[in-house]
Amino acid sequence: MTRLILLLLSLTLASARAGLGDTESQCLDQFGPSANQTDGSGVGEKLVFYEKGGVGIGVEFWKGRASCLFYKKTIRSEGLSDEEIEAFLKESADDSFWEGAHIIGEGRRWARKDGKAVAHYNAQQKLLIIMTDAFAIERMKNRTPSDQ
Repeated sequence: MTRLILLLLSLTLASARAGLGDTESQCLDQFGPSANQTDGSGVGEKLVFYEKGGVGIGVEFWKGRASCLFYKKTIRSEGLSDEEIEAFLKESADDSFWEGAHIIGEGRRWARKDGKAVAHYNAQQKLLIIMTDAFAIERMKNRTPSDQ
């Protein structure tokens, strides 16, 4: 029964997943036209927002590739379930796997075994962020003292 539920969930979420390293063209093919677009965080060239399957997806492109992904339910009172988080992480596992979640405050953090990506789920904001390790390092370099 659990396998059936996970299979159905993965089929439902398949329409709302992006992978680290996807090009803007691949995201367009997956999600259709963006709902909104803005400048990047200071690291990425641009941040593009999509909505699919009841999930808002933010994709920050850096060096032409999806380097930072944001997932949040479109119904603001709902958080992501453990199964949904697992499905989103799996999509960005590449040829590696995510090591167990570490509880940090009200959130959880993961690191990909190959050292090429990190993830954080903020339970208070109900937001999952997945980013390449190179993007995370570049983001830390660009932080100002007021950001810390």
